[in-house]
Amino acid sequence: LLRGLGAIEDDQLTKTGKTLARLPLHPQLGKTLIIGQCSGVLPQAAAACVLIAEGTPFPEIPFLEQVDRVIQKRCPRRLSKAVAQLVGHFNHRSQAVKDSDRALLEALIGGFPNRIGNKRDMKPGYKIADGSDATPDHRLPPMGDWIIALYLSRSDRHSRKIRMGVTIRKEWLEPIRKSVHRWENGRVVHKIQNRVGSLVLSESSA
Repeated sequence: LLRGLGAIEDDQLTKTGKTLARLPLHPQLGKTLIIGQCSGVLPQAAAACVLIAEGTPFPEIPFLEQVDRVIQKRCPRRLSKAVAQLVGHFNHRSQAVKDSDRALLEALIGGFPNRIGNKRDMKPGYKIADGSDATPDHRLPPMGDWIIALYLSRSDRHSRKIRMGVTIRKEWLEPIRKSVHRWENGRVVHKIQNRVGSLVLSESSA
């Protein structure tokens, strides 16, 4: 996980790793904060992290609207206070961002690359980049074909429940190119896949 977040390189903490170590958060939330600060959406990223870590009082509305409510302090006071504490860990200056929603979502993608999900074709629910299957909680608003499963819980031995999620766009993802061989029609074929974890975004013949 830490290598995937850019926190460790050659068994040493990177600059990102040292920043994560001083934040009172899970590393994935910390990475979201770091990217959010670099992208000019630190308060929004902090609000998102607080909702994920503390739990949301309004799961039935879209996640970005939940973030807006926390930013506008239309939420329990403990959430607003937690956001202020997280922002206080950085030298923050307000700045105008052309598309703050996209910047926040890209920060969440960077923090949760293993939680990217793609809607399954033949079954309900999503295939998650970590290889698991998950279905949305009935209280969540509808989500698109590509999501980040921000909070997952175990529902049974074979699948998990998405308790918090947000829709993203496939073109925002940064896949890894991977060479694979498999048996097809009586012969071995060589394919090149663009992948995010276990999810195949595209495939072509080598």
